Amino acid sequence: MRLWWSPAGTRPSFRAFARAREESLRPPLPLHVDRLTSASNAYVRHVAKLRAQRSHREALGATVLVGSAPVEEFACHLARLDIANDARGFPGSIRTLFCLENANEEISARARDLANRVVHVSAAAMDRMAGLVSSEGVLAMAEVDVPRLDRWETIRTRRILALDRVQDPGNVGTLLRTASALGWDGAFLVDGCADVFGEKAMRASRGASLRLPTRSGTFEELLKLVEALDMDAYAADAIPDVEAEARLSQRQSSHVVARPLCLLLGSEGMGVRKEAWRRFEPVRIPMPGLEESLNVAVAGGILMHRLGGTKPN
Repeated sequence: MRLWWSPAGTRPSFRAFARAREESLRPPLPLHVDRLTSASNAYVRHVAKLRAQRSHREALGATVLVGSAPVEEFACHLARLDIANDARGFPGSIRTLFCLENANEEISARARDLANRVVHVSAAAMDRMAGLVSSEGVLAMAEVDVPRLDRWETIRTRRILALDRVQDPGNVGTLLRTASALGWDGAFLVDGCADVFGEKAMRASRGASLRLPTRSGTFEELLKLVEALDMDAYAADAIPDVEAEARLSQRQSSHVVARPLCLLLGSEGMGVRKEAWRRFEPVRIPMPGLEESLNVAVAGGILMHRLGGTKPN
């Protein structure tokens, strides 16, 4: 077993060990290589594995964006952060931009300039990386370093979306995209949720999980965060409840809209866990029609819009 030591040589350098482990998992891509043609190339297989396997993504702290539109949106996000010198400061980065050969003009100069490197790939290689039968329509992919958020207290937080055991990646991705669009500050995924950087969630979110500060942890950690940020806590309730419906309307009144809050959503099958009701107040969308419930992504979008309030300047 090889040990890694700090420059002083007195104790192991865990950062060096992490770098060494990352290097062992990510195959080399020499700097002089600017074109990949074989679908069996080691780096092509690595990107395909990064797209498909959660364990590989978590080990490397990276994921992939598939399609020129998500890549361009992320590039715009990075450009805005750079211009604003945003103190939230966890933007991630485009490690490698993969462009389909002969399609370079279709990819914006901004995306190419912000990428650490640009590599042109054949249709066969793009097929393998994107996991598609045909890469028709997929002009670009990006290997992206996942943003790291160690302390939420370091950013100005007024609205947090919390998800409890929402396992459908399409719903998770849609909720993150909606939260980002409505100006919510972050999302907390309680253990048991779908991977926000998985292929289906990334497709549904259009990469919003890379733009919206996101954390995961236990329900107890969520409670501690709510207390630390002095937030009002609300949970969506599917059971007909006049008080819960009235509470939603009251929460929109001017004297409470400025209060920071956390909205908790549960899965359609199980709802939020029972212990949540000790801290979270129920809110419910009035539904005068014939349906008893809504898809969690639809309900979450309505609740976030109604509870979002207006951000102060």
